[in-house]
Amino acid sequence: MRLLFLLTFVIAILTMQACFEPEYINTGFEANFDTNSKGTSMMLVDNKTNTLFFDGLISIDSGGLIIKVLKPDGSEAYSLLKNDTVLGYKIQEQFVAVEGIWTIQYNSIGGKGSISVKLHN
Repeated sequence: MRLLFLLTFVIAILTMQACFEPEYINTGFEANFDTNSKGTSMMLVDNKTNTLFFDGLISIDSGGLIIKVLKPDGSEAYSLLKNDTVLGYKIQEQFVAVEGIWTIQYNSIGGKGSISVKLHN
């Protein structure tokens, strides 16, 4: 009888805990880019999310690359312009989350290389 009560109690606690964990959300790019490449990816952030992280690696063989993270109001949370050859440039940023649609954009400026970036909670 005690075991049944204890098991029921543990299951109830685990079920309640699962209801309060924020959902993992993410968006990003993992691709090679060439001279005319560009991309846009969006992510809906709710009011339960407090912090967003933007991280990843870029490598530029030639030309340049612009990367932007836009807040829901359209203002820039992050902007990077690289016009030189770079191997494994590391990005690690953190933002206060604002409810709404966040956007990541990249645009090659006659560049070639690879991009692997992610915006997530």
